[in-house]
Amino acid sequence: MSSTTSMIKDVSGQLLTLRRVGADVIIAWEGPTQTAIVAKQYTQLGLKAGYINSPGIGLASVQKILSEEELDGKYGMVEPNPGESPDPGRRTTSSVSRNKYKDEPNAWGADTTMGR
Repeated sequence: MSSTTSMIKDVSGQLLTLRRVGADVIIAWEGPTQTAIVAKQYTQLGLKAGYINSPGIGLASVQKILSEEELDGKYGMVEPNPGESPDPGRRTTSSVSRNKYKDEPNAWGADTTMGR
């Protein structure tokens, strides 16, 4: 999918283009606001391609504004919590990050813990 910004409220043109070219899968990697917009418009347009989204699709704030139909068949990639990794090096890195930044892993998983 072509790039979008958080200010765009209508991605139907991009979604229709993907349908027209016969996309097998749509990967929508957006923040929470855009996640909801893309998921709603995907459903409204009746797209049938596979749908994979960022971890944002799993956020309670996003799920509250989407209907069951708008959530159905949409999958979000969730990155593992490195603090639970069997690899001691990853656990150490996670612990150092938590102590340094005073945060805990959240819905964005390794994005926030490991991305510093």
